Amino acid sequence: MKLYLDNEIDKKLSELYPKEVIENAKIGVIDYLGMNITEYKDSDIIFKIYYDDGHSREEYETKYKNDPLIDFLYEKNMVYFLEIVRDKDNTECTRFNVGLKNLTNENVMSLFAWLEKNVSFFAKYKDEILKLSEIKRYMNEDYKYSSFFFIGIVKDETGIKVLKCYWLNKNREPHEIFNDDYHLKFLEESGIKQFQELIPLTKEAIKNCGRHLCMTGIDYNSECSEKHKLYVDYPTDVYGGLLKTFPENEELKKKIILIRDWHEIHDEFYCDGFTIGKDSENKLVLNIYFKFKKNYEG
Repeated sequence: MKLYLDNEIDKKLSELYPKEVIENAKIGVIDYLGMNITEYKDSDIIFKIYYDDGHSREEYETKYKNDPLIDFLYEKNMVYFLEIVRDKDNTECTRFNVGLKNLTNENVMSLFAWLEKNVSFFAKYKDEILKLSEIKRYMNEDYKYSSFFFIGIVKDETGIKVLKCYWLNKNREPHEIFNDDYHLKFLEESGIKQFQELIPLTKEAIKNCGRHLCMTGIDYNSECSEKHKLYVDYPTDVYGGLLKTFPENEELKKKIILIRDWHEIHDEFYCDGFTIGKDSENKLVLNIYFKFKKNYEG
């Protein structure tokens, strides 16, 4: 990945990440480059690098190994893909995401039992997580909780500090792949205030940006649900649509334009999707995700 140091975002990337990380930013190594922005005044863009499944598995085996949750999921043959995440130049990665497979009722219940035993705060949120996991993905009752598709952890030497839970909002047969009305209605009726507040904005963003709702996420810690997120995939007009969605939010607009200007000089990327979220202070959060175009040879 080439950086243009007269661009504000590229300059920040050069300061945050070692040279070898930037030089190794290419297809087959990096899956996503994420940029997170908030409506907090003058807050910085938060960058995250999400590593490709093959690269992440190799790095896990050679550097990290023996994470109890990941090893449990491997034993259950539930690892669809593994994703190591870096948000700065940390030498010891503390963030992992796992895409899940074999989501039978038995496997999901075993996973929840493991989490309840090994994550001190899981029980606090278990009923909510179980309820959201009943969003329909298959009609087969042997896969009642299969929308619980993705899990992430942030950890330190004492264990898991943040548990990230994600639910897929794409139905399978006999429904259409996308069914925004069903999923938004389910979330609206969930009783979760943050989603009820985000749904009107998400509907507006889907209309303005194009495409569909694809995933729901909540980040949990011992104190609170620290972030609620709704994901929209493959937008056709991400910047114009987001600026139209938040016409009076000057802080978000300023940062959206900053990212738009960066993207104009980095046509090796396309925007794969974005999230609209709220944090524990009820402030808006936008996450924008970029992938390399398949024909990029950098």
